[in-house]
Amino acid sequence: MDRSRLILVPLAAILLVLLTARAAPAQDSGLDALAGLLAESNDADLHADILTGMLEAMKGQRSVPAPAGWDKAYRKLSQSPRDDVREKSRILALLFGDPRALAALRATVVDPGAPLDRRRKALAALLDKKDAELVPTLYRLVAEPRLRAEALRGLAAYDDPKTPGVILRHYVRLTAAEKAAAVGTLSSRPAYVRALLDAMAGGQIARSDLSAFAARQILRFKDDALTRRLGEVWGSIRETAKDKQAAMARYRKLLTPADLAGADAPRGRAVYTRVCAACHTLFGEGGKIGPDLTGSNRVNLEYVLENVLDPNAMIGRDYQMTVVQMTDGRVIAGMVKEQSPRVMALQSPTELIRVPRAEIEKVTVLPNSMMPEGLFAALKPQEVRDLVTYLASPRQVPLPKDHKDHAFRAPWTDHPAGTVEGESLKVLGPAAVRARPRKAAEAERGNFSGGAWLQWTGFRSGDHLTLELPVARAWRYELSAVMVRDRSGAIVRIALDGRPLIEPVDLYHDSDVAAPKAVSLSTLDLSAGNHRLTVQIMGANPAAQPARAVGLDYVVLKRID
Repeated sequence: MDRSRLILVPLAAILLVLLTARAAPAQDSGLDALAGLLAESNDADLHADILTGMLEAMKGQRSVPAPAGWDKAYRKLSQSPRDDVREKSRILALLFGDPRALAALRATVVDPGAPLDRRRKALAALLDKKDAELVPTLYRLVAEPRLRAEALRGLAAYDDPKTPGVILRHYVRLTAAEKAAAVGTLSSRPAYVRALLDAMAGGQIARSDLSAFAARQILRFKDDALTRRLGEVWGSIRETAKDKQAAMARYRKLLTPADLAGADAPRGRAVYTRVCAACHTLFGEGGKIGPDLTGSNRVNLEYVLENVLDPNAMIGRDYQMTVVQMTDGRVIAGMVKEQSPRVMALQSPTELIRVPRAEIEKVTVLPNSMMPEGLFAALKPQEVRDLVTYLASPRQVPLPKDHKDHAFRAPWTDHPAGTVEGESLKVLGPAAVRARPRKAAEAERGNFSGGAWLQWTGFRSGDHLTLELPVARAWRYELSAVMVRDRSGAIVRIALDGRPLIEPVDLYHDSDVAAPKAVSLSTLDLSAGNHRLTVQIMGANPAAQPARAVGLDYVVLKRID
């Protein structure tokens, strides 16, 4: 064993402190020592550990002076046999201002043949760096579904007059999640807001696509013309106490037991997914900006109305809204998640945004809840009834079968060519493995292709299941799988022909209804014939039920032309 491995444990303890607390040139010697260790050691595991710690500590920083000896270290790391070491060293080199890393990451982002996960990480690194030449690339990626959401969010960091036009040209084709990212970017700068409100006035963007959260962010520009225009095309989010009481009375009449008896909980789930899931978790799904609703008093109509119509009546400090005005004119609103002398991290409804303090002009903590007012105002009466009914449900319900949002509907509803059902795959072993087709329960049936999947039970950590995956023609394929999530789901790693494809995936899901999870595996060249797809058990979520299970709905081999 390389002697340098012996210091791994204490190194992991001091690394974050060393790097996040750097405030004076005298402390640079510690970073120099790490660069020297990277250059001298031949232990790839140690390389990966050090690089991971350095990247974690430098999150949110745009530029860091390169330590002495970095050039020698980077020459070694860039030739590492491990993909993750080469990738992490390239991202770190970007922070150190290495032009070789900048060129390599730019090439990876635009390479359609590169693994999707690698392209995403390269794009994230360039966005963290705020690469000045990235905007044209982001415009190209808005047209590419696999990276569209990241590109839409990334455009908010750049003040470019062409951005609103590019986003609006693609808007009609966006999923709900992508529309939320697009509206978030169009709400981030005054010039973008003008284009957004004009598009709403012209019917290109639905009124319901602008959340009350985004409307409140627009008000923070304190631009009288924008505020008036917002009121004209969307409405006001300010209500007096008297107005709130009137709204409470109005919704009580709309939500009588007789009215709610005719409501549709699955359609209510679709509404919840669109307007609430970005911030709140329910039945194990959703964001974590606001409180988890699963254990709340949501069956009580008065509780729901009070929290939706008057969210500022009682505000926890953790849920106050913070607005950051950037030196380049951008406004970011959200909840503060992390702070250091160099970086502030804000959680918005669509992303975690880290910004260097040097680029912050002003920080304002509002006496308002992160929960925006006006949530019901953007919904139709029947949508309000459906949503309230879903919120009162004691367990998860399936999405409606005609739900048309690609981001949230069951993946099988638009099967691409090259789909292979999991229950049709031949089990190669081991001999003791218990894997067999399982039919979906009634509540689950709409979620799964063919109403069934391949289920594997009776395993222990470290066990593996190998399946025969037929490939009809030699080609380059984008390989993905739709796995089953439920309360007994394990943590798994997936490999093809003995080659690991992705990091371990946690299939635990806190719901009575099993749900699909689409997993992008890799893009690779495959020969014609039978290949070996292996699922290995890496462990389990602490909350998972003792009766472990792994389910595979189907595999997709999408040809890359």
